Amino acid sequence: MTHTTTLIVTPPASFVLLEDRFKLIRYELPSAKLHMRNNKNDYGQIHNSLRDQLDYPYKTFKYDKLDGGNFKKWVVYVLYPHHIVPQNLTLSFLSDALLPMRKISFADLDFHILLKLLQIAYFRGDQANRFIGQDSCYMYAKTEKEHKLYICLQIELRGDIRNRPEDTKQFFKVTGHACPFRRVTTEPRGTAYAYFVRKIRNGKTFFVHLKRDEVQTASKNQESIYEIRTYEGRRTTLAYHDLDSINSSVGKLLYDFIRDFTNYLTQYDIICNQQERSFLKFSPPQKETSLPLKQLNPILVYDNRFQQEPPLQQYLEHFAHQWKELEFRPIVDLAQNHTNAVLIVQDCNKEDFQEDGLLHDRNDPYIALYRQYPHMSKQSINVNPHDGNITSAEQYLQYAISSIDNKNFHDRLEMALNQLYLKDVIMHERSVQQYLPLLPTEYVFILKKRENRSTYETLLHFVNDKLHFIDLRTWEGRIQRDELLQSFGIDWEEMYMKMLQKYHKINGNQETKELTSYHIIAGPNLFIEVEDLNERVLYDYDEIVRRQAEQNEKFSIDHLKLLPHYDTIRPQARLSLSELQEFLEKKRPIKNAKDEKSLKLYRQLEQYDAILNDIRHIHPQISFNDLTQGELMQRIGRIFTKKSDEEERYSRRPLFKYYQKRNMFMSTKANDIQIYEGIWYDLDNCYMVGSSQPMKLQQPRAHLIRRFDVYMGTAHFNIQPFLNATSAKFVRLNQFTVYPYAFHLIDLYVDNVLRFPLKNQATL
Repeated sequence: MTHTTTLIVTPPASFVLLEDRFKLIRYELPSAKLHMRNNKNDYGQIHNSLRDQLDYPYKTFKYDKLDGGNFKKWVVYVLYPHHIVPQNLTLSFLSDALLPMRKISFADLDFHILLKLLQIAYFRGDQANRFIGQDSCYMYAKTEKEHKLYICLQIELRGDIRNRPEDTKQFFKVTGHACPFRRVTTEPRGTAYAYFVRKIRNGKTFFVHLKRDEVQTASKNQESIYEIRTYEGRRTTLAYHDLDSINSSVGKLLYDFIRDFTNYLTQYDIICNQQERSFLKFSPPQKETSLPLKQLNPILVYDNRFQQEPPLQQYLEHFAHQWKELEFRPIVDLAQNHTNAVLIVQDCNKEDFQEDGLLHDRNDPYIALYRQYPHMSKQSINVNPHDGNITSAEQYLQYAISSIDNKNFHDRLEMALNQLYLKDVIMHERSVQQYLPLLPTEYVFILKKRENRSTYETLLHFVNDKLHFIDLRTWEGRIQRDELLQSFGIDWEEMYMKMLQKYHKINGNQETKELTSYHIIAGPNLFIEVEDLNERVLYDYDEIVRRQAEQNEKFSIDHLKLLPHYDTIRPQARLSLSELQEFLEKKRPIKNAKDEKSLKLYRQLEQYDAILNDIRHIHPQISFNDLTQGELMQRIGRIFTKKSDEEERYSRRPLFKYYQKRNMFMSTKANDIQIYEGIWYDLDNCYMVGSSQPMKLQQPRAHLIRRFDVYMGTAHFNIQPFLNATSAKFVRLNQFTVYPYAFHLIDLYVDNVLRFPLKNQATL
């Protein structure tokens, strides 16, 4: 069973334990006045005003319907200790009028609000590194000295869309995203902004949300004041999993919160458990799934760089060296090309032309090229190796060509060629069977999403072994969709209404809000939505931390010796110690490779134990990490390894292997404590796409769990062809796709056709 970030919460049978400790007071904010003002600063001013007046847990809620009717009120719920007299509150930036207040029964409060209110109460406690800021909960993660930032994880509880008030169990998604806290270097900006001071508790950092008079005092005293710089979050991230810095990883922080918050809730008779899923590993098809790139030959290469030095010919030589089966030809005038795929060489990214980019005062040549040649299959590759440390456009556009065997350059070229291949199939309507592996052509795929401030809705189906796209923004396209689905026995309006109901897009007056995104798969009497469950896998962090700590634990020399455990650690293909004894006593000669390898292992362990004896007088006890560092590791490495690597370092892997057979120093990347590699699914049609490669020390993202939500055709739904289509490794370089890759083909069609349409073209 695998734990996830979803909590299953059972409300208490009675609220007497909460009532013994707290009283719940509800204050009404002047909702009508606030809505009429429509002032973006009101939210910050409300929270600063509440922070000035309240020293108790509170939670604001904009959609309160406790008083009945269709009108939703903006309210504040406050948890007062039972013996405290509730105080009067005002919003002085609006008026001096007291906010209407009344005591509320815990049984009358929506359970999701109560749980979030208790989360705030928990975060206001004395736990190190946890704090509240403007109605949100944070955990300190790490310090980025190079950016002069403190990174904290904002943790939210989100009720599952399927929760109903009458349910005996409620599901909540625990999510977290990185927030940077940066020191304020100018005067505080006003009453709408939140400011913090940094504190240390039990050796751990946390922040305190300042009241407004405290901000002024701190500023006058030249204390360090911090603010949340959410607009810097694009370049401020936390790894989901980081074995080098486990306590700063998102997974570990979420794990700690879930464990401790679950324990906290038990004192109020609220039972909380983690969602457990029983995943099965999916075995992708054995046949080759790489793209036959040779079918692109010859590939034309167009120089679209600002700085055309080094010359294009050098890049052509690099391309030819790395892809010997492909033919690359330069082209100067794209107007002369009508059929060949074109690789566009450029020295910039689209981010460079944004307001804060180094090339913000120039026109993006990529856009101009796509508008001029919308009919042509083309893909760009950025050959500029500079990173974010460059400060001027002149420096940025002065660069040298990467070395001919540079892996990063090779990977980017491979990714560009794969995308060029897929675009070429789309633009020239090539045979699906011949050109595209693992694509379930018997289904229809519909994708709706927002791209570059525009919303696109596009359908892909297959006609006579060709890709056929329909733009569903047009009336004609929607008619084609409805007719196509009707041929499968599906009523689009009926299915769409079910999706609206699922996502609560229909209010009490039967007014509907449009769905802004979805991934739909349809077939004969089959209608599926690929749903993002907003749920991730959690690893067994207690065991990971224990295993890391074990490597730093000091053991006696005798306990670390390996020769006494020869029979335990030897491979099955080696002789046992009793069998080997005849060779050690020279009673019979070595006859075969098995004899020789067995004796070699014995001598290696003998030499290793001799090194341990040598250091006994200096280190009567030593940790595994200390043992495998520096000169000691050099001596040990020469025993088990034929030669060292380029940096003269030896691998600890042979020693790990032997000790792990003794159940010591178990791997922190093992499958028994985490699911990382491969594609996994369960019997509820949930699935997740992991890595196609072994885990590295740092894992930037976790595996989101998605679900094939079958609205129609549950009895004959088969998950296998869709998992097959996620196993293709040519959409994400050497990685599986997270959706069946037909949706990626739609993305490419939108980016290359719908964004730059030919005249009078609605479908391809």
